Amino acid sequence: MTQTLGLIGCGNMGGAIVSGAVDDGIIKGKDIYLYDLNNDAATTLAKKLGAKACASVGELMEHSHIVILGVKPHQQKAVIDAGGDYLESCDIFVSIAAGISTATIASYHNVLANKPIVRVMPNVNALIGKSVSGICANSVASQDDIDAVQQIFDAVGTTHRIPEEYFGVFAALAGCSPAWTYTYIDALAQAAVAHGLPKAQAVAIVAATVEGSAQLMLHEAQENNTVPQVLVDRVCSPGGTTVAGLLAAEDKGMSAAIRAAVNAAVKRDGELSGS
Repeated sequence: MTQTLGLIGCGNMGGAIVSGAVDDGIIKGKDIYLYDLNNDAATTLAKKLGAKACASVGELMEHSHIVILGVKPHQQKAVIDAGGDYLESCDIFVSIAAGISTATIASYHNVLANKPIVRVMPNVNALIGKSVSGICANSVASQDDIDAVQQIFDAVGTTHRIPEEYFGVFAALAGCSPAWTYTYIDALAQAAVAHGLPKAQAVAIVAATVEGSAQLMLHEAQENNTVPQVLVDRVCSPGGTTVAGLLAAEDKGMSAAIRAAVNAAVKRDGELSGS
């Protein structure tokens, strides 16, 4: 990648994305421009990467071919407005905000109506290079535009191309579910503590088991087209402890609660996007 990259918003997620791109050799630090309202965040990240911290949004856009809008949804329009005349200098705009459609972003300024806008939804696991990111784009974006953006996000995990109409569903499955998974892990650990196991040890046991179970599921799905229920049945011996626990959890609504969480997240995403 020879183009320059600008990041507006140098928080944990934005920092992980550009750091991953540098570590993966996608781009050199000297070709990255950074801006954050908290100048210390931009200068600290710039020092780490050998990038340039900019004094304004306009300065960043003046030098950046690809601009990542790494700010909260309610801050995006203000950032676009701050770009002013420098919006013309940018080739591709990338949003990682939940609930903001490419059409909404395009509506923020008349210049954006003719600019490629790519929407990406990474998740928190980008911090360790294990993000699962969804990507879509407006009709102005070419295949090369999308490929250039995907290359950046592939550096911090895996990327799935998702029609924008299903982005709310993807956001629930990949963006929200880490928090639900942490809750599941903590609940199992709490139960173990009630039976006398130290909390730290219980968390380590459960987290490693979740990781291994996910890897086995992916392996079986890829190699044998195995669905999750098949693996559930493998673990549940007739009359055994696993099926006893599973039935007790289902009596309390485990599967129904998970589906409700997804439905609520998709609904909220629709409310944020105005759809």
